[in-house]
Amino acid sequence: MISFPASTWQSSLKQKSTTRRPRNNSDNSHGRVISTITPRLYLSDLYSARTAGNLERLGITHIVSAVEADVRKDFGDNVTVMHVPIRDDVDVNITQWFDKVVKFIKDALDADEQHKVLVSGTMHVRLA
Repeated sequence: MISFPASTWQSSLKQKSTTRRPRNNSDNSHGRVISTITPRLYLSDLYSARTAGNLERLGITHIVSAVEADVRKDFGDNVTVMHVPIRDDVDVNITQWFDKVVKFIKDALDADEQHKVLVSGTMHVRLA
């Protein structure tokens, strides 16, 4: 089980920070963010996860890709990716993946203190 350093899981989710950049009209990713859940666990939409430089800047070593299409090749060879083939839809039962995803995240974080994990979905609506 993953434990959070805050006194309750609700307060740990309030420790959110973002990687927003200054507004740039030529940058169509404005408004998209990668949210920090804990210092080594992040949440984002697929677009932000695939935007050049984001993974390197944050030091992401592992990704949980919760999208229907297999996009593992989009992240390159420098990260370990777990593909969770689910639609981002309220009718989809995502609970069947919880144990496997938690194990992947826990194993990654326990293996090395430098490892960081990004959980990414289509719009990160169902992931939060």
